[in-house]
Amino acid sequence: LVVTLGDFEGSVDVAVDRVRGAGSYLVQKSQTPDTPGSWQQAAISTKSSCTVTGLTSGQHYWFRVAAIGAAGQGPWSDQADKQAP
Repeated sequence: LVVTLGDFEGSVDVAVDRVRGAGSYLVQKSQTPDTPGSWQQAAISTKSSCTVTGLTSGQHYWFRVAAIGAAGQGPWSDQADKQAP
């Protein structure tokens, strides 16, 4: 999982290795990743990369991604963090 600065204020680009058979990818964000229930849906994409918008500039976020295919949702990726521009 790689998270980079987006082109606009309050956005980041999230990319994960493609998963064979995945029809979509679920992206979640959290500002307190160790707190149960803190993860929120940030995006759903049919590609293995997407831009997450609506973030508060200057705030630190953690992200994780899960592939979704015919067999259901796969495991969560490792977490990656980035401060929103």
